[in-house]
Amino acid sequence: MKKVFVLALLFVSLSTIQAQTVGFRVGANLSNLNFNTDSLSRLGITKEGILGLALAIPIEFSVHKNISIQTELGFLQKGFKSVQSVRLGGSTVVNELKNYTNYATLPVMFKFHTAGSFVQAYVNIGPDAAFAVSAKTSGTTTNGATATEVSNDVNLEGSRRFSIGIQAGGGVKLILGKAALVLDGRFLSDLKEAQNVYNTVEGLRTQAATPQSWMTSLGIVFAL
Repeated sequence: MKKVFVLALLFVSLSTIQAQTVGFRVGANLSNLNFNTDSLSRLGITKEGILGLALAIPIEFSVHKNISIQTELGFLQKGFKSVQSVRLGGSTVVNELKNYTNYATLPVMFKFHTAGSFVQAYVNIGPDAAFAVSAKTSGTTTNGATATEVSNDVNLEGSRRFSIGIQAGGGVKLILGKAALVLDGRFLSDLKEAQNVYNTVEGLRTQAATPQSWMTSLGIVFAL
């Protein structure tokens, strides 16, 4: 929790330095993990990408008419979907699980945009600091004709919960007087492999993986 407080304090500090716009975005994050395929095959696991929630409060600071810095206090769900088949006796048990980790995030984006008075296009790139707040696994375990619902909170004690990554993407801003609608798309990737935090499936807890995702969001910002 101390690191979450530090992220929030940094965000508030930046927001007091001649902020130009402030707003809110909501969207979806399609994420996955690049586990070693040999590890997955050995454990009888296949994986898929999964959609999570993406929220952000962006604050933008003008540097030049075509350049700005944008910082955001965000909430982001990362994870993956796993399907694992295990032979027990004469039957096959199939675990189909959605594995989510919820993050408080603080990206700082360098933004390069056109200077249109009605429509602006932009590209952005920058580092991202994130702290894992919670994690959960939910889905079904099927043994023959019997399906059992699974829902477990994941204990993150002892995990490396703080991570540094990079975000890059672009978008379009439609200016409507003092307000503007924003459509934003980004690629996100951690810069270092992590263990335990993302690996909520039994058998993968000791495996390292790098989370990567594509995020799309829609929002509104207001000139200050």
